[in-house]
Amino acid sequence: MKTRIWIFLVVIGMFFALLSGTHAAPRDIKTRIIEATRIFFGSPDPSKTQDKIVSALLELLDIAVSITPESEYKDEIKYRIDVAKDLLKNSSIFNAKARQYLSFAYGMMTRGKKYEKPEGLDEFITPA
Repeated sequence: MKTRIWIFLVVIGMFFALLSGTHAAPRDIKTRIIEATRIFFGSPDPSKTQDKIVSALLELLDIAVSITPESEYKDEIKYRIDVAKDLLKNSSIFNAKARQYLSFAYGMMTRGKKYEKPEGLDEFITPA
């Protein structure tokens, strides 16, 4: 469970690191993020299958790739996220190698900064 939360926080951290680097994120990006994260909130129910959770994570990673700002590392970031997506899709969301690739990509996006809770995270998380 801790690994699942950690992966989710890294992915959300990637978005906010990327969004803070862009001047104005398109409205559809925010909508896509909200739609993809909807499965992680609310009470558990039988419709929240593992396939849906994996699909939501993959969508979040696709969004991260699409909003990655131009830099010397953009291709490397995309490569690492693509490898992590394949590992998550073909094995498990708890795959340690996928987590490692996501951590490397996050480090490249933030120029080596360690994970910090994104300032705008509260906008997406509302208490029950």
